[in-house]
Amino acid sequence: MTKSEADAKAAEPSSPPVLQSLDRALVVLELLSRNPMRASQIADELDIAWATLHRTLNHLEQRGYLHKDTDSKVYSVGVKLWMLGSTYVASHTTVDLASMEIRQIGDVFPEAAMQLVEREGRQAVVISSYNAIATPITKATIGVHLPLHSSSKGHLLLAHAPEEFIEEYLAGPLEMLTSETIIDPDQLRERLALIREQGFAKTAGDVQLHTASLATPIYDRKGQVVAAICAVIPRATIDDQERVAAVVAACQRAAASVSVGLGWRLSVPQPARD
Repeated sequence: MTKSEADAKAAEPSSPPVLQSLDRALVVLELLSRNPMRASQIADELDIAWATLHRTLNHLEQRGYLHKDTDSKVYSVGVKLWMLGSTYVASHTTVDLASMEIRQIGDVFPEAAMQLVEREGRQAVVISSYNAIATPITKATIGVHLPLHSSSKGHLLLAHAPEEFIEEYLAGPLEMLTSETIIDPDQLRERLALIREQGFAKTAGDVQLHTASLATPIYDRKGQVVAAICAVIPRATIDDQERVAAVVAACQRAAASVSVGLGWRLSVPQPARD
């Protein structure tokens, strides 16, 4: 959560003290899940009084939700959060259906780091991944989360979000991850419309200059896009149109198979994005 988001929360009607403490702890955990920080950095980022933050950090560390490096004094998420996240993934139907599918694609196209991705708020979150090569592509493993205006997976999930959410998202600050990240709202609207028309997303250099990615949608029984299969590939591969078409086709077949497993049928009409 950014400082502006924290300020927006502060403007909401006051809650009982216990809920305020809980909300504060959750804001801290969300912030550190994106970037480990020292206590002073957290206080500056969230504009929290030092004494209040100190109590929150100590409690979360004692309960195992945060880890504090003794040398650098940097806080990061702790093993207890990993346990909770692992439970979520272990009981996730889409993960069960998609794991073998992305593994098969990765074995056929070993240059691709394969991902299963969901949208959580303003982030695209990798909940399962597979890379057949010994040296994996960075920022492609399970747990990685990126803003929706970056990466093919982010674009695809944003394209199929409700229209009100899209406009609210585009009206907010859009971070530039590289010199090629699209942050112009009108350009993004054009990109999202193209994705809905062609049925897949493609980006290059917008997360890391040396990578590109392709993403296809997974539907539930109501025809809603609930996840995406994404292939992160070396940027040089994006110019090989035949190879790209083959990867997209494989991802589309896999996504369709997972969608059917979730109850989707081709005859199910696409819901309106309201």
